[in-house]
Amino acid sequence: MAGNKRQLNVAEIKAEVPMPEDRPASETEVATKEAQTADLQQDQELPEGFPQREPICDDASYPRYEPGIYDAECVGADIYRDPQFRAWKCRLKFSILPDGDPVYGFFHLGRRDSPHAGPRSEYRRAWAIANGNLPRKRQVLSHRTFKRKIFQVEIADVTSRFDKRPHPDVAVYSTVKQIVSKIYP
Repeated sequence: MAGNKRQLNVAEIKAEVPMPEDRPASETEVATKEAQTADLQQDQELPEGFPQREPICDDASYPRYEPGIYDAECVGADIYRDPQFRAWKCRLKFSILPDGDPVYGFFHLGRRDSPHAGPRSEYRRAWAIANGNLPRKRQVLSHRTFKRKIFQVEIADVTSRFDKRPHPDVAVYSTVKQIVSKIYP
């Protein structure tokens, strides 16, 4: 039924407003009819390809857990360029054991043209724990090193935004603050 809808133009609205034949519809009468039409259309489904009127949340919120040390398996890893900060980030997805609840850890990889993990970076420290050894000179520090391994991780709440303004209580979420140790393999 959504595909059968059509937009009314001003001429059609003027034609639908009952008026004596000798007088055209006033601007107020046309505006009133347009408002009534808009109210009716707002409650109905929009036609295909028509932009939404209200914003829609298209991703799930990050979960919140009690801060502490947990055993977790890394089930996903990806490196991406964050457009807001114009920086490279590594996002690790962990599954808390034994329940399998998801939690994410984020590592900063610099603002250069390509990802970079310097000697004091948290990513490099976590990668060395996952690899079981320090990297050699010119060795690629692949994010795939974390996958399918079980770690002891420290989970803490994120209570403020990037600009130091506090989150409201309902928007506080948990992330992996650091990888403490590798458990398996």
